[in-house]
Amino acid sequence: MADEIKTAIVIGSGSVDGVEGHLTAFQGSPVYCADGGVDNALALGLEPNSVFGDFDSISEAARQWTIDEGIPILQFPVEKDKSDMELVWDHLLQEGYQEAIVLGATGTRLDHTLSNLLMLPKYFEKGLQLTLLDRHNSIQPLGDQTKIRGDENYISLVPLSAEGLVVSLSGFQFPLNRENIPFGSSLGISNRVIGDEGTIQLHRGCGLLFYSVD
Repeated sequence: MADEIKTAIVIGSGSVDGVEGHLTAFQGSPVYCADGGVDNALALGLEPNSVFGDFDSISEAARQWTIDEGIPILQFPVEKDKSDMELVWDHLLQEGYQEAIVLGATGTRLDHTLSNLLMLPKYFEKGLQLTLLDRHNSIQPLGDQTKIRGDENYISLVPLSAEGLVVSLSGFQFPLNRENIPFGSSLGISNRVIGDEGTIQLHRGCGLLFYSVD
């Protein structure tokens, strides 16, 4: 029997509107909050297993609740070299987690959003698959081969490496055969699977895979 994948739910202080449906497959998984993510966790009916951060974005009510409930708190100084979210992801690696969904990692703070996106491949290479979820998007690092079922969602590939992405796409509206998607281009944006299943084969480079709905 294959070893069970160790999974977690991570919650940040960004937008969590409309994400409830993403929790079903991860029901019962431990919940880790980055600072103000405690407010979001409580709004979603989830109880954190532990909380990380400098506590500059958590509400006073959520902070007091965390203390009253005896939730483990790992507090860090405001002046630090890592974001609260990165601290949580480092902890997951140390604890041997292999997969996590991340809610509240996108929102009005575009600097935090972009930082979270750019860190995904680093953790993927270390063995931790992180998927950022919000109302309209599911975002994850692009692996060597990815199978995608056909539906109405948009599929986009965004290069992160300077040399771009070399990919093959089969079963898509716009197929590619070892095509280079240059860094900084929109060539990989807004594709769709046209049958029951599409396949993405990554030949070279590093990038992100977006499933998006309007």
